[in-house]
Amino acid sequence: MTESESVAPDIGATEITLSSVLDFSSSGELFSELRDHVGNGVILDGSGVRHLGAPCVQVLMAAARAWESEGVPFAIDQRSEAFVLGLERMGIGADELPGSGSVADPVSGAV
Repeated sequence: MTESESVAPDIGATEITLSSVLDFSSSGELFSELRDHVGNGVILDGSGVRHLGAPCVQVLMAAARAWESEGVPFAIDQRSEAFVLGLERMGIGADELPGSGSVADPVSGAV
């Protein structure tokens, strides 16, 4: 799933680069990748996404809500135009996807 994975030390979150194609066939892999990081902060880099399909949007929304309910940092950073367009095609504004707030504290929104 990831092209690269690193730790963002300033907030103790793992930075994960999303695959360029996030469709049905990659949704299981995305789920597994995120499940491996449950309980730890995550920053997803969406800058290289060329296609975003509904199954992966469902995985991302569920993960974002789970992280937020635990008070653990979760963010989707550097969203490509295709990422944003994929959300919009499903009637989801880029700012409506959980995890679009502050990386420092996504629960309260404080920077």
